[in-house]
Amino acid sequence: MANIPRQCDAILEAVSFSAKLLIETTWEESIQRIIEYIGKVTGVSRVYISEKHRANDGTLLTSRRYEWVMKGITPQIDNPELQNFPLTEDFARWLELLNRGEVVYGHIREFPEVEQKVLSSQDIKSILIVPISVNHSWWGIIGFDECLNEREWSLTEINALKAVAGILGSAIQRGLTEKKLEENEKKYRTTFEYTGTAMTVVEEDTTISLVNEEFERLSGYSKVEIEGKMSWTQFVHPDDLERMKNYHYARRRSEDVPKKYEFRFIDRLGNTKNIFITIDIIPGTKKSVASLIDITFIKKINNLLKAVSEINEVVAREKKPETVLKTVCRELGLIYDAAFVSLKKGEKLIPVESEGIDIDFINKIIEYCPAIQKAAKGDTVSINNESVSCGKCKIQPRKFVLSLPLNIHDQNYGVLAFHSYSRFSEDEVLLLERIAKNIAFALSAYEVEERERLTIEQLVTNLVQFDKTSDRLRNPLAVIMGSLELTNEIGEKRVIEIINEQVKRIRRELDRMRREEIKTYHMIKNRISPEKAKE
Repeated sequence: MANIPRQCDAILEAVSFSAKLLIETTWEESIQRIIEYIGKVTGVSRVYISEKHRANDGTLLTSRRYEWVMKGITPQIDNPELQNFPLTEDFARWLELLNRGEVVYGHIREFPEVEQKVLSSQDIKSILIVPISVNHSWWGIIGFDECLNEREWSLTEINALKAVAGILGSAIQRGLTEKKLEENEKKYRTTFEYTGTAMTVVEEDTTISLVNEEFERLSGYSKVEIEGKMSWTQFVHPDDLERMKNYHYARRRSEDVPKKYEFRFIDRLGNTKNIFITIDIIPGTKKSVASLIDITFIKKINNLLKAVSEINEVVAREKKPETVLKTVCRELGLIYDAAFVSLKKGEKLIPVESEGIDIDFINKIIEYCPAIQKAAKGDTVSINNESVSCGKCKIQPRKFVLSLPLNIHDQNYGVLAFHSYSRFSEDEVLLLERIAKNIAFALSAYEVEERERLTIEQLVTNLVQFDKTSDRLRNPLAVIMGSLELTNEIGEKRVIEIINEQVKRIRRELDRMRREEIKTYHMIKNRISPEKAKE
């Protein structure tokens, strides 16, 4: 179980790897590398892609198209029984789940007997089947076989692998769209409208003459507002505009310019989105057709993974908590609208570091903010513009707030909070919770180290005190010895008085020494501060 977070992190990296590769190449060119990468990071025995199709008589079939197997595992890609495999009544359960977009998973011994017969012949002990959807329709599956031992799939792993299937579906969808555009220009309008990605046609003067529904969703504008009235330049971030205008005119001069690249898109509400565009001239015209894919989420997750790595390095290297917290806010403030940390001082939360938001403002609203106060009690809290807020903090339109507890060993050290103009995904929350847990662990470690340092200082103090006490004890002892030698001169009564006085001095010194010993004992036993030890 200890390796599950690491396994989940590896799978999330596989999501990022798959997305990047599918952006750079076609899915057919990259699919073998992707399933091999996923197979290795998940540690499964076999990963494969099967496509759904129909026989001439309409029977629903699946055929295995791609496969990767671990060394020592028998490949099934050439198994004739897995080509044109009929999804009949024997696998009606699977068909129902996959048609609903749900996964099939579990131990084979727990499956219906008719399913066990087919799967056991492939040496499968546990399985996970994730549907791949293309254009809102079930296209096929990505399967994960465990042939060596039974395996329990966590919800986080399943969600991450569903994300891989989603990215594959988008890539297959884009590939099919581009192929249709090349193969049949007569069907252009239908393909253009129902491709599943944002599409647009632009004129030589940069006017947008045609868009589809996906472009409407991406931009926030309607077709009536866009077509023939707006220029594509109105949707481009100022820092990217000059480069794209150069591409636009060079393309019409038949110069060699990129057909695929990234740029920043500005929607109706002013939100910036990361877009991967595929664009080219329509043959025989001065018009160009473009396909736009929103990769904002992928970029954000990729940046978040980099930030996690940087923060973890600082946590491992630094001994000052203020440096760690400053790094956390700086790195995550580059990804989100604002990031800030508040630490617990007694029963109060005190803002200590922030990026993108004024720390004095946080001080004014912190005790009224329901998200922060609930997080301080150990809950992860998400608030959006539709939530009921406290009224003290004015959440801007489409702004989202996430507050995470800094908890370790049932102790809360404070709250890590974020403001964002976009909704926090489950994957983001998972990664940010890991960061919060690491910060809490670091704060706990710093606290232990500080207590160890204070304990050592107390021991040194005791040694010095012991040395001084020894000197102070020698003096009354010398007085006692001297008075005994002068008994005949000063009388026994005076000697007894002197002895009693010096014994009291000795007792006071011994009591002082005993108190220091008790304080040191409690510090070492309970690892508490000198102030607590006095209590």
